[in-house]
Amino acid sequence: TYFDPAEIEGIALYPQTTGGDKLQFKKNGDAWQIIDGQITASADAAAITRLLNELQGLAPQRLASKKPENWDNYGVSDSSATRVVLTQAGGAEVLDLYVGRFNYQQPAGGMNQFGGNQGISGSTYVRLGGENKVYTTDGFLSMSVNQGMNAWRNAEFLNLDKGSVAELDFRYPNGRGFSLTKLPEGWMLDGTPADSLAVDRYLNRLVSRQERNFADGFQPQGLPVYTLQISGANM
Repeated sequence: TYFDPAEIEGIALYPQTTGGDKLQFKKNGDAWQIIDGQITASADAAAITRLLNELQGLAPQRLASKKPENWDNYGVSDSSATRVVLTQAGGAEVLDLYVGRFNYQQPAGGMNQFGGNQGISGSTYVRLGGENKVYTTDGFLSMSVNQGMNAWRNAEFLNLDKGSVAELDFRYPNGRGFSLTKLPEGWMLDGTPADSLAVDRYLNRLVSRQERNFADGFQPQGLPVYTLQISGANM
């Protein structure tokens, strides 16, 4: 089925890894949201783009079966598949796909001289909604779609321009803490020279950081124990 990924505005995903519970994706401008029950979160737009491109380029490799009684063997029955439904504006359905199990294929080159595989390859069994035929298609589609909510969420936690950072202010319990300030002569720790290499290594841990463990519903019971305030040019 051909479709334009840019026209897709809704995705319904039913991963087997979550027992087939529905994940809903909705496009709002250039951004995507993901909805799982009562939780609504920002989605990883790049991951969704990769999924849509993978589905748009999907092509049958060979016919595996024509009989519904064989669906469970390939993981494409209503209860065993990961179902993917794509919709356009207004809810018009573009694709209804049942994604089954992955079929690993031994690399033609076997093991390399260092004892490793030349490369993993394989195919995925798929079935279109309303049809009996089961096909194989090249690639890892089964692994791509069979993931829970956190795999699709925007995991960006920090994204800083290290060169623009001018101050790090650390606050600890009982009024303790210290500040690192960037001056023309280098980093200063509460007015005394700091180890600039150590500060640089610390900043490298902050400039681009992702976190995929989400504490949905967390409500702080008081003030934070520790705080770090990062400031600088245009920050």
